[in-house]
Amino acid sequence: MGTNRRHRSTTARIPSSWSASLGSPPIRLPSSYQLQCIARVAHGKYYDADSAGKLAAALGEAAKAEAPPPPPVQRKTTTIVVTKPKPGKLAMTNANIMGHAVTDAKTGKSFRSLSPMRSVMEVPASFYNVKLGNAVWKSIEVKPGETTTIEPGVLEIKNASVSGHKVLDNETGEVIGGIVSSNPRMTVMPSIFAVTFGKAVWRDIEVKAGEHKVLNPGTITVNGASVTGTPIRSEGGAIVASVSPLGSWAPLPPGKYVVDLGSQKVPIDLAEGQDAVIDVK
Repeated sequence: MGTNRRHRSTTARIPSSWSASLGSPPIRLPSSYQLQCIARVAHGKYYDADSAGKLAAALGEAAKAEAPPPPPVQRKTTTIVVTKPKPGKLAMTNANIMGHAVTDAKTGKSFRSLSPMRSVMEVPASFYNVKLGNAVWKSIEVKPGETTTIEPGVLEIKNASVSGHKVLDNETGEVIGGIVSSNPRMTVMPSIFAVTFGKAVWRDIEVKAGEHKVLNPGTITVNGASVTGTPIRSEGGAIVASVSPLGSWAPLPPGKYVVDLGSQKVPIDLAEGQDAVIDVK
C-alpha cells in the first residue's frame, strides 16, 4: 500500500501453506514465541492468525486505540491545629522559710512548695490551695499565660518566749499556727488574729495583705524570783505567767498586772514595748 502512516508494531503469523506460492526456495517462518519476543521488544503486541479471516480480525484489533489510563486519584489534605493549653504561674510574697504546700483545688494533686527560695512556680491553669500554717488560702485561680500573685502578711513578735505563742483566729479561737523565740515570725492570710502570751491573750491584731505586723509586748522581769515560781496575775486575779531564777522574765500584752511576791503584791500598768523590772532583796 502506498502510505507512510506509522502504526504500532504488529506481528502476524502467516499460514505455512502460503509459502508454496512464493516460489523456491521455501521461506523458514519464525515460531510464535519468537514473534512474541519481537513484539515485546518493539513495545507492540503479537496476534496469532492462521487464516485470512483471522489475519483481518487481528489487524482490526491492532488498529484500535488503547483505552487511556484512569486519571490519578486526587488526594485532599485536612490540617487540624491543636493548641496546647498554656501554663500559668503562681507567685507568693512573704513566703516562710518552712515552705507552703500547694495543691490543685479540684483534684488534690500536690505540687512543689512555695518558699523564699522558690516564690514563683509554673503550674497548669486551674484553681489552687496554698497552706499557711494550719490555715489554707483556697481557690486561687491561675489563668493560662498569666501570673497570679498572693500577698499574705507577716506576723512577728519581738521578745518572743522560748515556750512559744499560739496564733488564733480572733473570732473562732482556732489555732492557726505558732511563733517561738527561734522563729519569731509567721506568714498569715490577711485577717484578724489573737496571740497567746502564757495565759494572757492579745486580741484584735489585724494583718493586711502584704503587711509586716510586729507585736512589741512589754516584759516583766523579777530578779530574785522564787525557785518555785513567782506568779504574775491579771487585774482579775488569774495567773497569766510565772517567773523563776531559770526564767526571770515574761513577755505580756499591754495591760494591768500584779506580781505576787507572797506577802507583797506589786501592781504594774504595762505598756507596749515597756520593760518592767522588779528587784527582790
